[in-house]
Amino acid sequence: MKNSKKYLFFILSFIFLAFIPTTYQAKELIRVSGSDRFQTALEISRKNIEKSERVIVVSGDSFPDAVSSSALSAENEYPILLTKKDRIDNDLLNEIKRVEAKEILIIGGENSISKSVENELSKVAKTKRISGRDRYETSILVFEYKKELNPNSTKIFFASGKNFADALVAAPLIYNEGSIILYDDGCGIDLKKYSPSLIFGGKNSIPGFDEIKRIAGSDRYETSLEIAREFNSKNIVIASGENFPDALSGALVAKKKKCTNCLGYER
Repeated sequence: MKNSKKYLFFILSFIFLAFIPTTYQAKELIRVSGSDRFQTALEISRKNIEKSERVIVVSGDSFPDAVSSSALSAENEYPILLTKKDRIDNDLLNEIKRVEAKEILIIGGENSISKSVENELSKVAKTKRISGRDRYETSILVFEYKKELNPNSTKIFFASGKNFADALVAAPLIYNEGSIILYDDGCGIDLKKYSPSLIFGGKNSIPGFDEIKRIAGSDRYETSLEIAREFNSKNIVIASGENFPDALSGALVAKKKKCTNCLGYER
């Protein structure tokens, strides 16, 4: 545990970190950050995207719906932009115009992003809202939408819907195979229709499923390292393990750099 934690740096925003494969010593360090979570998401888009047919807009205050969009972002290189529930910033609208998006995908219901914000977004580009009755159904609907765009992207990966960490770490690595579906006991998902091929996180997060392969560590930080090792990642993006928006926006960066998210401490 202690040996693993010494590789996790004090970080409040994204960095790219290239590892020497056997010793995990940093070769190159690049920080991408803004004045807050909303500006960090914008800065990541500015530094990585020139044009995008679609952008994804999610709540900057609630993780479940946002987590579901991470694999969709990574596969298609759609930037993820964060908004407040009832107010939209001009910087966000300007970024949508800059990338020349033709469609805005709003992930989550009106309790997360209000109708008034949707109306403002619709003045910039066509909008499509993807939302279910809860976080679990929303993750399924995002999976089905992603499958429409890429019929080969059919595998299902489970991660807990009660925390953001495992799903966001895994998304950049599985994007071309399928999507993360959020799952917890009693969530009502039809396991005959949506059966996982891999589970991210330990038995405390998702109990049962003894016959399914699982990638897990003793906590979210070690789980992120185990996922990096499993997929033989030579480069990683490190983001706060306590603050979901940075790790969310980093899914696109991790995909473009062919690496994974790892989680670090804020203190």
